[in-house]
Parts: sequence; C-alpha cells; structure tokens
Amino acid sequence: MIDSDMKLFNEMLIYANDILEFVEGVDIDAFMKNKMMQSACMLNILEIGECVKKLSNSTIEKYNNIAWHEMRGFRNRIAHAYLSVSLEAVWDSTQIDIPKLIKDIKSILSSQVK
Repeated sequence: MIDSDMKLFNEMLIYANDILEFVEGVDIDAFMKNKMMQSACMLNILEIGECVKKLSNSTIEKYNNIAWHEMRGFRNRIAHAYLSVSLEAVWDSTQIDIPKLIKDIKSILSSQVK
C-alpha cells in the first residue's frame, strides 16, 4: 500500500474517533436537539469522505468490502445539500457505520505492519 493511503487511513481514524467521542453517552433524542453535535459529526463525516476520495484505486479495489462509494456519496450530500441531510441518517452512521469503519481501518493498518 502506498504511504499516502496509510496517511489517509490514519486521518480517517482520527475523524471517526472524534465522532464517537462527540456522541458518547448521548441518545438519539439528545442528538436531535444539539445542532453543534450534529454539525461536528457531519463535518467529520465529510472529512472522512474527502479522505476516501483521495485513496488510490488499488486500495479501494483491494478492500472492496468497505462501502467507499457510499461514504463518498454521503460526503457529497453533506457538502452540497447540507440542510436537507437526514439527521437520522447521520445518527445511524455514528452508531453503525463509524464503529465498523474504525474496525475495518484498524484491521487494514494492522495487516500492513507485518
């Protein structure tokens, strides 16, 4: 794997871990009432999507079990239609997609250390 992809994976981990920190101990009702938390999560999801856009094609093909296309698509919705983004989808992403992404990236990074 090229070094720039390794750097991007590490950046994605930072953004993803920040998201988990933002929503730690929070339920969906509290999330829906907290615009600052919503914005912080959406910004970090957008940044993850930016990193995904920069990954090499060979890395995307090698790890095709990860939803790269969906991540880029969600990034585009946040960037270009911010006010129409479903907050439920953002919440679901913080609870389901982000923890899975962290697990997947950690697995990728650990396989590269060998």
